[in-house]
Amino acid sequence: MKKTVNINLSGIAFVIDEDAYQVLHEYLEKLRIYFKNSEGNEEILTDIEGRIAELLTEKLGTTRSVVTLIDVNEVIGQMGKPEDYMDEEPFQAEETHTSSNHKSESNTQSGGFKKRLYRDTDNSVVGGVCSGVGYYFGIDPVWIRLILAIAMFVYGTGFMLYIILWIIIPAAKTASEKLEMKGEPINISSLGKRVEEELKNVNENLKKDGSYDKIGSSLSSAIERIGNFLLQLFKLIIKGITKIVGIILVFAGGFTSFILMIVIIAIISGTSFIHIGDTYDISLSDLTSLVFIDNSDAYLLILGGFLLAIVPVIGILYGGVSLLTNVKNLPRGFGWSLFGLWVIGLIASLYSGIITANEFTKSQTVRSIEPVKNPADTIYLTINNQVYEDVNVNPFPSVNGNSFNYDPTSGLISSGDIELDVIKSNVDSSVIEVKKSARGKDVESSRSRAESIFYNYTQTGNTVAFDPIFSFQDQFKWRNQNVRILVKIPEGTTVYLEQGLEDIIYDIKNTTNTYDLDMINHYWTMTPEGLSNKHFVEQSNEESELDESIN
Repeated sequence: MKKTVNINLSGIAFVIDEDAYQVLHEYLEKLRIYFKNSEGNEEILTDIEGRIAELLTEKLGTTRSVVTLIDVNEVIGQMGKPEDYMDEEPFQAEETHTSSNHKSESNTQSGGFKKRLYRDTDNSVVGGVCSGVGYYFGIDPVWIRLILAIAMFVYGTGFMLYIILWIIIPAAKTASEKLEMKGEPINISSLGKRVEEELKNVNENLKKDGSYDKIGSSLSSAIERIGNFLLQLFKLIIKGITKIVGIILVFAGGFTSFILMIVIIAIISGTSFIHIGDTYDISLSDLTSLVFIDNSDAYLLILGGFLLAIVPVIGILYGGVSLLTNVKNLPRGFGWSLFGLWVIGLIASLYSGIITANEFTKSQTVRSIEPVKNPADTIYLTINNQVYEDVNVNPFPSVNGNSFNYDPTSGLISSGDIELDVIKSNVDSSVIEVKKSARGKDVESSRSRAESIFYNYTQTGNTVAFDPIFSFQDQFKWRNQNVRILVKIPEGTTVYLEQGLEDIIYDIKNTTNTYDLDMINHYWTMTPEGLSNKHFVEQSNEESELDESIN
């Protein structure tokens, strides 16, 4: 078992093995002795410690927390030992690179070391963007400045691009960053030379005294202050927009979560929340029993749907909280847990949905044809409103535009999914054909359901009154039961569509393309071309003549 030591290196806390600490401590002491006579020795040692801290952080990664002797020896190998440079001449500042030798420096000094993109504030005109980009790509910054200057005249894109690059590219402030910008090796030799070079440049600049330099410095300082102001303003705007988006996401996620929880609680508690007519409410279990073979399939689908909905909502809520606070990292495993719940919801929904959809795969229709008992030249078609009073619900609630009613006490389901059409008869007499259809998982079950439908109409004289609803027992479940009525009349026979039929007539063809609702309260005679009405024919002719005169 090894002892460990807590140290602070360049502002970063490390836990290090005791033997590794001894080696690192001795190494840093040697560096202090080595640089004691160098100008700016404190800055040099600070940069070296910062670089060592960076290398140790990279070696630890995210899996380890203790620095070992191997780590320290590898870092020292990268940085170099003082004795390796004992025979060198004292550090002398290299010539300051001007804009004319960016390219050659990039090609000859990088030595294969990885570059990073920084702003070069030492050789800057405004913010050091062009000089930094020049170092990174090995291009003379004069060309980059020229390109941006030309782009200034293209809707100001050069100015905007420069500001954006100024915002997103960090400045090379430390000696390590400036070496990285140029692609030079970062070791004790290069760091020492870099710091002494900077100090020499500073001293030389202090000795200079010229109005041109002062004017240039003042102009650069003013432009930089303007740039910094614009940068802070841009950051403030972005921060404000971020907060607004965060508030919207939190509100949307919170409100949706609240609604989902209310619904799921109502479902679990069996609360009656669907109002049917004026007499009673219907609970979810009553309603689901009409569709699902087993209530467990219904609750499985509800649970699956809830998980599919709540997981993205939690993601939206978390996104909003992250934008409003400093909470960025999810608890370990939380994301995978949410994904697992979403997958469970998907599987549950698919399973229940497939089982239920299988109950609707087959369709069967049973037909009955009955002649009009009292044939006449005119047949009156009307609606039997008495049926509403018989079931004590008026009006019926609407489901998909059709009347619907369910009485759990009697087990009677009533539906208004009825369509009535008037067409030409193939024989010389008027007949009424009723088609009752239903679905099921096979032919037998769907036919049985179709036959179980009870629908009635009555004939009194030359008047036929149609019920607005049909009914069946809940043991047959709801399987898209519907009724289609065809009133077939021969040529020369007239029908009168009375008020109330607008609830069941559907797309009755006629010679003037008159809408169904407009056909109500009018006489329609069957002609070789179809149903026709003299008034509408004349109106149609007048409209055609008017259109021709306009054209």
